[in-house]
Amino acid sequence: MKPGLYEQVINRLLDTHLSDKRYKVETEKIEEEESPKILSKYLAEILEKGLYNLKDNCADINRQIELCNKIIDDIANAADHEGLKDQTIEKRAELLLAFLEKQNTVHALDDKITIIRPLTSICK
Repeated sequence: MKPGLYEQVINRLLDTHLSDKRYKVETEKIEEEESPKILSKYLAEILEKGLYNLKDNCADINRQIELCNKIIDDIANAADHEGLKDQTIEKRAELLLAFLEKQNTVHALDDKITIIRPLTSICK
């Protein structure tokens, strides 16, 4: 671990470095108000690494979706929030790119008209 300023959730691996007496260590408790944001950001990073690892080990997108849906299901059960189960990913593995009205638009006349999209992704 390199010396420096951090704003990192302390995990098991990181904790092993913190007892080294050659370094000054400063920590603070995660505030209750900020905990969902901080912990979800941390989990998103772990999930992304895990999904890339699955992909690199020849797991297809279906296996990745299964893992994501299991996590969503576990969160829904732990949070006692059945509505979260509606957020599971459909097995067809598609992204919605447009949802436009046809009535009173050019799409009512010609369903084959190309929808113009930005060159860069609108997702982060």
